[in-house]
Amino acid sequence: MPALERNTVHPLPSIVPGNDTLAKFDKAVTPILQQIDTLERQIKPFKSARDLLLPRLISSQLRL
Repeated sequence: MPALERNTVHPLPSIVPGNDTLAKFDKAVTPILQQIDTLERQIKPFKSARDLLLPRLISSQLRL
């Protein structure tokens, strides 16, 4: 895999968003990231239950 060299990237133009744009982005993204964090915390008990019960179900140690 070829490496990215500084001399190749340095002369390329770059766009830096203004503070207003960054604030709008932050306002839009922050609730999404907070929801992801909340859902990841809520899903942990379900993952534990699945990991405990699924092997028993597959091996017929548990019946529904």
